[in-house]
Amino acid sequence: MVNKNYEDSKVSEKKVGIITFHHTSNYGATLQAYALWKYIDSLGYNVEIIDYRPLKAVWHYLKDIFPIRRLSASEKKFKINSFFIGQIIKSIKMRLFLKSKMKLSQKTFYQRSQLLSYDHQYNVAITGSDQTWCINSIRDFDTSFFLDFINGENTCKISYAPSFGTTKNLGDNHTKIVSLLQDYKMISVRDSNGIKILNSLGVDHVKKVLDPTFLIDYIDYTDLLEQPKYKNKYILMYNHHGIVNTNGKKLVKKLVEKQDLEIISLGNPTASMTDKNFVGISVPEWLGYFYNASYIITNSFHGVVFSIIFQKNFSFIPYGNTNQKVMDLLETFDLKERLLDNQPDALDNQQKSINYATVNNRREDLVKYSQQYLQTALNV
Repeated sequence: MVNKNYEDSKVSEKKVGIITFHHTSNYGATLQAYALWKYIDSLGYNVEIIDYRPLKAVWHYLKDIFPIRRLSASEKKFKINSFFIGQIIKSIKMRLFLKSKMKLSQKTFYQRSQLLSYDHQYNVAITGSDQTWCINSIRDFDTSFFLDFINGENTCKISYAPSFGTTKNLGDNHTKIVSLLQDYKMISVRDSNGIKILNSLGVDHVKKVLDPTFLIDYIDYTDLLEQPKYKNKYILMYNHHGIVNTNGKKLVKKLVEKQDLEIISLGNPTASMTDKNFVGISVPEWLGYFYNASYIITNSFHGVVFSIIFQKNFSFIPYGNTNQKVMDLLETFDLKERLLDNQPDALDNQQKSINYATVNNRREDLVKYSQQYLQTALNV
């Protein structure tokens, strides 16, 4: 657990608050919050996650632990959630990770009114990463993630790698967002879509930085992870909703036959392809499965991120709204050929091993750039 004498041991008296997506059942979102907190903590700041859990998001994640689920918001049909016990175990483990590995604000906020009425004593406030600036997410347009509850006269407002997600057009929120951004001293975003949107608002001095998960060292993850109890060599499938395209299924078949691998999935069974599916796992266990995989097939942004961090051969299967942000990431590391769509040549491209010497050189430069941006922003 976090040391009780935590604040007394800080090198710096400057207090930093981060608002991000931390209270979630998503491993990637949890790890990006952890990594940003840990990196700033390593610099000697007294840093904490502002424990904001809007009720709409809380309800969204609670649905996973119910034994019966509605098929969609517009339908009255229901289905059995056969993974609800695993989801309950996962939820408990995620909560324990959050409480033991990060420092949270003393007060938990469930409503904007609570944020607005509280006396926040921060020298620096940060809009953190993930899709915190997406105005059409499950949280809708929540100006809290634009730090409107913080007094800009007393606190330096900055951003580190927020994403607008699937947002393309700000619509009626255009004027409001422009006004909110004027209070920021330095702004960075995670992807090119963010640069494009902000430039269209007349916000020109924007930096594109890496996802926070890249900020901390490789050894931070290897020290954190737990080795899987599953000892056989395996292909790891980490796919939202278990979706795999035709070429993905062909690739799995080739890898199984060529390398004598088993198939495991995390969170969702991938059709009838998997030998094992693990739902109720912790963040360290999730990292362990990525670290020990022989090959990774994913349609997730952070699935790709940790494939790169652990230097794994992987394939990205396009899926819905994840395509744009993942393709931006692949282009950043010159890994566009890892896209496994249903084009005829896509399957052949996956047979080639990734040259991680080149990728790591690029990654090292980008990490230094991102760290330098954050260090500068914290001292504006």
